[in-house]
Amino acid sequence: MIPISNWFRLILGFLVAPISPGLLIVIPAIVFGFGNMGEGIWLITLAGMLGYPIAIILGISLFILFRSRGWNGLLIYVMSGAFLGLIIYVISLPFGGYSSSDMLRLFERFSNTAHVHAPLGMICGAIAALLFWLIARPDRSGYKRNAGN
Repeated sequence: MIPISNWFRLILGFLVAPISPGLLIVIPAIVFGFGNMGEGIWLITLAGMLGYPIAIILGISLFILFRSRGWNGLLIYVMSGAFLGLIIYVISLPFGGYSSSDMLRLFERFSNTAHVHAPLGMICGAIAALLFWLIARPDRSGYKRNAGN
């Protein structure tokens, strides 16, 4: 059973983490005068549109799996976040101007942009997972996996 205070941190983690890559870019840019509010809102919206569906569909599933296995460490969360960032990149490829039925162009697009955008997606996913872990702190939840399970 998860205590009430841990539920609050867990929900807060799922609300904040998916937009954290956008926030980490926008806040310093606005504070130091490198961007404007309109661009910032667009970037946070984009982060939310990409991040929340993945967090809801895959993030919650992974959280339940990790919790059932007792895998509460930072490294497992960051590596999983990087993997989810790569999934977002691969899923978004067909929407980049090419028809999803044209596999040759899709492969060409992946091979031409993977060296730039795939690591960026993985970094954003790792940042989101790191922030989720720092907020929710599954390692301090008091939950211990039974040795017999």
